[in-house]
Order: sequence, then C-alpha cells, then structure tokens
Amino acid sequence: MPTSLKRFRVSLQHQGNDLEIEVIDSHLNLIASPINSSSVQIICWGNVWNGFW
Repeated sequence: MPTSLKRFRVSLQHQGNDLEIEVIDSHLNLIASPINSSSVQIICWGNVWNGFW
C-alpha cells in the first residue's frame, strides 16, 4: 500500500455474507456483519480460520 495512504476500507459481499476489509497503517482487519447467516472461511498465508466472524 502506498505510504501516503494511511487508512483504507472497502465493503463487499461474498457468497451472501457482508464483509468489510480495513487497512490501517500496517494492520489488516476483516469485519463480518453479525447478521451473516453462514460461516466464512478465511485463508491467509496458509493459515485457515473457520467460523462465524
């Protein structure tokens, strides 16, 4: 990410789930809506997280 961009947020829908991806400085946050009705699987650098987010 460009050094001049300190914060970035995008909302999206994936397989019926509402998600937000937020980058603040060097931190990445993935935020799932509490009303999502299905599980979301996240894979990042080979690590897998399953569950309701």
